[in-house]
Amino acid sequence: MHLTPGRALLASLILGLLPLRGTDAPPAAAPEPTPPPATEAPAPNPFSNEELADRLLEQSEGHYFKQEYVEAMRALDMALQFSPNEARAALENALNLQSSGDAAGALLAFQDAFRRYPKLVSIFTGLGFVRNETGDFYGALRDFTIAIDLMPVAYLAYSGRAEAKLGLDDYPGAIEDFSVQIRAAHPFSLERVYLKRGQARLALGELEAAGEDFAAALRTDPKFPAAHVFHSYTLKYTGHMPEALAALDQAVTLAPDYSRAYSARSWVHHELGHTEAALADADRCISLLPDVPEYVLNRAMLHDMLENPDLARADYARALTLAEDKANNVVWFYASFHLDLLTRRLEGKPTDAYLADAFTWPDCWQKRIGLYLAGKINAESLLKDAAQAQRLPERNNQVCEAHYFIGIMALLAGDLPTATRHLELCVATNEVQTVELGLARLHLRRLAAKAP
Repeated sequence: MHLTPGRALLASLILGLLPLRGTDAPPAAAPEPTPPPATEAPAPNPFSNEELADRLLEQSEGHYFKQEYVEAMRALDMALQFSPNEARAALENALNLQSSGDAAGALLAFQDAFRRYPKLVSIFTGLGFVRNETGDFYGALRDFTIAIDLMPVAYLAYSGRAEAKLGLDDYPGAIEDFSVQIRAAHPFSLERVYLKRGQARLALGELEAAGEDFAAALRTDPKFPAAHVFHSYTLKYTGHMPEALAALDQAVTLAPDYSRAYSARSWVHHELGHTEAALADADRCISLLPDVPEYVLNRAMLHDMLENPDLARADYARALTLAEDKANNVVWFYASFHLDLLTRRLEGKPTDAYLADAFTWPDCWQKRIGLYLAGKINAESLLKDAAQAQRLPERNNQVCEAHYFIGIMALLAGDLPTATRHLELCVATNEVQTVELGLARLHLRRLAAKAP
């Protein structure tokens, strides 16, 4: 039996081989010292630093596609640590030169780092994509820029950096980076690059340029459903409703379960007076994704416009619940506004359930609408706030919404001339993309029908 040192000592005491403490027995002779057991040398690492870095890069890709972003980040950080030929030190030198303002020295140092280990570009591109997925857009911007500094023709990094800029609402910057990839005619998902650039231009209100990008995406891939949907937006906003409907029909044919296509088509059907088709598309959209608050709110507004108050009220209430569960403040705000207005119409009085605490909402444009509807600020103040947005499309959207809500409040108060004037001003901003624009047109048609 093998005895551990502790057990050996206990056995010696029991057998009398060692004296008990406190006895008169003479001490035993000291045992011969035993040499410590030989320790085995650690096994040599079978891989070079370059091989380790390459393996870690491969692992990071696997984690990324499994949406294991923490593990992907860890693998990429380790790949950077194992980068061979002192490439990491060369990169740090380049970054230091860059921060000190030595652009020429930094350029040479980046080239040196790239020569030492070209896959530094892949490491930083990978880090950027992981950060994009986790919402760290500033960190992604930094990583993609390093990848581009290492290799100015790293077109995938340009695309990723553009996505980061979109996340930061830097639409002009995103357009610039997407354009670099398009000018190079880089074949990697070129149709998606056109789509993304078009979306950025759409956000800036550049409808013609956005439409050209969506058309280019379709020339690159005619079977790209998302491009058909976004192309329909530009057609709709420029008044080409039949063409917008045709584009959405094509999207649904290509992707029968594409919820966004049904949502967009429901509004086009409504604008064209196709009531049953509009509701059928809204129902289909919700059947595909029943817990998306935007889709439930859209159907609520359709029911509201089609004068189905009970169905509208039920959908508004569900949209509020879903938006609260998902912390979607924007949907929650607009569901509150329209449910409050519906209650006023049905009961002839405002409700305290939706807007009474508007003064506690986060400071944003929607808070100003809530304060106006709750009677805390006047129409002049709301219009003044609407004009404060820095970007023109956002400013137009807010002005459109302000005129809509002022017009509706006047309508509820029986002031038809004021209601008509503000609803017409809402419609006059016809380049914007708000649902309130369609609602304003509807109310104007109803007012015209009631006019003597």
